[in-house]
Amino acid sequence: MERAAWDAGWKWASQNPNRRANRAPRFAHPLRRAADATLAASLKRAAAVGATGVTVYALSRALRRWLHRATPDGS
Repeated sequence: MERAAWDAGWKWASQNPNRRANRAPRFAHPLRRAADATLAASLKRAAAVGATGVTVYALSRALRRWLHRATPDGS
């Protein structure tokens, strides 16, 4: 039984390419899917991190101003 399973795996491997081999990247046609991204994932991630940082900074400045005005002595 084990030998038959091993033979089946050997036969399958001889008929299918090694997917772990480093091959040149194949790119899909640009109109393959409407949801395909035009920007690289790392660029999108960097933009999102930058936008988040700007938003946090703006919120912290607004909170500081609001707290500054809320104090009775205004200092």
